[in-house]
Amino acid sequence: MQSDHDLLVRIIQTCAHLAPQPFFPSRFAVDAGVDRTRLDAAVDQLRLNGHIEIVDWVPGLGQGYLLTAAGRAALDDPRRLAQPARRPAPEESSFSSARPWEATDRILEALLNPRWPAATLIVLLGNLVMYGVGLAWAARHGVGIDAYLTGGQGTAPLLHSLGGLTPFDVVVRHQWWRLVAYQFLHVSGLHLLMNCFCLGMLGRLGEAIFGWSRFVVIFVISGVVGGAAVVATGRPNVVVAGASGSLSGLLTALGSWLWLNRDRLPDNLWSALLSRVGANLMLLVLISLIPGVAWHAHLGGALGGALAAIAVHATMSRPRWTKTLAWLAVVAVPIVSAYLAYEFRLRRLPPALPQGALSRPCSVAQVPDRPSANSSSAQASSVAARTIVAFPGDQPPPPGRS
Repeated sequence: MQSDHDLLVRIIQTCAHLAPQPFFPSRFAVDAGVDRTRLDAAVDQLRLNGHIEIVDWVPGLGQGYLLTAAGRAALDDPRRLAQPARRPAPEESSFSSARPWEATDRILEALLNPRWPAATLIVLLGNLVMYGVGLAWAARHGVGIDAYLTGGQGTAPLLHSLGGLTPFDVVVRHQWWRLVAYQFLHVSGLHLLMNCFCLGMLGRLGEAIFGWSRFVVIFVISGVVGGAAVVATGRPNVVVAGASGSLSGLLTALGSWLWLNRDRLPDNLWSALLSRVGANLMLLVLISLIPGVAWHAHLGGALGGALAAIAVHATMSRPRWTKTLAWLAVVAVPIVSAYLAYEFRLRRLPPALPQGALSRPCSVAQVPDRPSANSSSAQASSVAARTIVAFPGDQPPPPGRS
């Protein structure tokens, strides 16, 4: 068996022989009869030491590599392979990564070796647990299981009790915690399954790119900004629940990251991922246009995710003092959004509220399983639930979808 150093020399010699065509470890392992695990370790060492660099990823062949200037110099003096090569100082960029190839490796790992990341699993579990809590609550308070699973009659007070979001609760009662709680509630079993499926698809890639902690930050901030949009523009007596705002933010966060790193990723990988994100964004727009769907939560979540991704991306690539500023920007996104929504909605309140409106509990109007034939909002809905909350001094509006 050849030594590790001999394998390093053989790899750079093969790269030089194939140039300007890329060197593909998958093909080399078959042609040379080299153990793939040992070969990958050698390729990683050469890459991290700056002797080879990542180029295009080709379906069926995998990741390609080319020799760097340091690698070509090592052809004449193989002893240089034992130590990292000196690299030129990177160009200053607003959003540059100290090791851009690491991002590509994380993406490829997520695509080629799919696995469920820890943070995504925890968020999924949180959604499932909250739905289970609602199911137990429904059984205890006489709400039919069928009604709960389909988002039918009697689920409105349940969602509101568990943390469903209404502009009235935030602006008048200052129940800010609902901006987070509503993200983990769902109005039907189908609603839950669809959001969990989307979270699994987006979460795996998002966590691979941003890391588990930043992934959770972006998820929550997107939901908060989506909730702020509901507070600012939503109907004051309609409960909103679901993770769609957070998922919209994850989608735009991925798009923002791809755009910021477009010069640091292989062209075909960047194009493939951008096409995937773009297709999902178009689907999101179409869903948001369905009458009664909480488009404001989708729009707000998408905006919050993009802003959070830009700030979070800066925390991964800046000096310490600017990292601190970037994290302050991350914190400011949800706080400023919630404050602006509060001020905007506060100015639209009626001049005077009924006496005792701030202290009396709200009454929740139950929504029928199916809208009546003469209802002005008799529209089919398989995902979005219809939950109507009537507050003191208000007349309950016709059923609508949230």
